[in-house]
Amino acid sequence: MVYLDDEIFDWIERHLDDDPKSLALKYSGKADWIPFAVTQIECRKRASKKLSETLKNRRFVFPSLLSAEQSTSDLVASFHASLISGCSSVLDLTCGLCIDAFHIAESAKSVTAIDINPSAVECARHNATILGIDNIDVVCKDCAQFLQANNDKYDVVFIDPARRSLSGGRVYALSDCQPDVVKLMPLIKRVAKRLIIKMSPMLDPQQIIKELPNIKRLYSIGTSNECKELVAEIIFDEANDDIELQAVTMQGSYDEGVEKMTFYLNDEISSSPTYQTPLPGNFLYVPYPSVSKLMPFKLLSERFGIGKLAVNSHIYASPVYSEPFPGHIYSIESVVPFTKAEIKKFSAQHPQINIATRNFMLSPEELRKRLKTKDGGNHYLFATTLQDSNKVLIVCTRRK
Repeated sequence: MVYLDDEIFDWIERHLDDDPKSLALKYSGKADWIPFAVTQIECRKRASKKLSETLKNRRFVFPSLLSAEQSTSDLVASFHASLISGCSSVLDLTCGLCIDAFHIAESAKSVTAIDINPSAVECARHNATILGIDNIDVVCKDCAQFLQANNDKYDVVFIDPARRSLSGGRVYALSDCQPDVVKLMPLIKRVAKRLIIKMSPMLDPQQIIKELPNIKRLYSIGTSNECKELVAEIIFDEANDDIELQAVTMQGSYDEGVEKMTFYLNDEISSSPTYQTPLPGNFLYVPYPSVSKLMPFKLLSERFGIGKLAVNSHIYASPVYSEPFPGHIYSIESVVPFTKAEIKKFSAQHPQINIATRNFMLSPEELRKRLKTKDGGNHYLFATTLQDSNKVLIVCTRRK
């Protein structure tokens, strides 16, 4: 049940900085809306960063803690909205908290949002009203049943299948997600020519391409430190000789600080990389997670004129600074052989350093214990294997 009294939202605002568990104990039994209010406080704490824009409205409500944890961020939802033109009618088959649907509705002609959970639908309808979104219709129904009974046509269908199986375990194939988009394809094709699928970053892009016919574009979306999701765009009944791949890295809002690398599947297949031994004074290049997810490892070398350190290392070096590389760029200060003698004296020179490993037999945590260093500081260490199979520790400072 959604409680709408100003008294409740005043209470929530007063206690936003308090511990939800302590609040639940202190105010237990004092009003029937207390459990709802405490849940809202905990949800706002969990979603405060990713929904910073949406939560500026104090009357926005969550149906459950799970909805706060699983919600799309405002930043990523703005990217989804950018894929849809302003004159489009959109069908969102798995709207959940409706963050994607709300952002899409800001520019689309109309949005029909479907969810099987009555509580989620009740909250979505309330939130649409308080956010002033009047071109969205939220329907409580199973999405497969809706498609079977529906005769309307849409410009775009959007779907975000759950990343867990019916038993609650994590899944790593699109066909194992719920609902099964692959099985729904014939029903979706009947109502729309274009389909956008939001997917877990744990899925394998190559497997996605095999599972999805008529895939036109595959996006990898993330920040400079994390791949957030994969997004497939399908256009039914349109011939497609090659698949466009786009890595999108968002630093701030979608309108500012967005870096993109666009290429085609055949570009990577036909590329020929060069190899480079890293030296002090050189520059080290580490692709953003969204870029690495799409695996353009040979193409990065060819397109930006930089050398791979080894076939399987997927980091690069060059004696000159290469822009605009889609990733972090570092200045190399030293390249240390991974030997017992160097390990013993490493912490004396670098008592604090940020550690990452690439194509290396130890994890960052294991290597830190061996080197006896603390985490943090302005220096970065990349432990990796070179083309000649030698193991090295590359000490750098970040340029980008």
